[in-house]
Amino acid sequence: MERVAWEKKALSLKRRVAVFGIATVALTALLAWSFASVRASMAGSGNLQFLALAFSDTRVVLANWSTFASSVLESLPAGQLAAFLAVALCFMIALRALIRDARKAFGGHHAFNF
Repeated sequence: MERVAWEKKALSLKRRVAVFGIATVALTALLAWSFASVRASMAGSGNLQFLALAFSDTRVVLANWSTFASSVLESLPAGQLAAFLAVALCFMIALRALIRDARKAFGGHHAFNF
């Protein structure tokens, strides 16, 4: 009976490693695409010019900090940033689960044989 329970647990763990491995790979590709999209949107919105202004004319920026801050916030691509952060969170959750299950499967003296 113990052998059957152990084999069920091993099979379940193999499936979890496979699912989280595929999810991590897919989310890596989605994260790269999302980052490229955010970068292109920020370049097109002029946000980078505002941030460069903060380093080139610091006195002017500090004198008009509230106007500068609102201009920077208005030029941010908020939807794409939110999507990027959501994908990044999903990626980290999938990677965490993959590492946890892989350690159970391959680590220690109780490693399952794949």
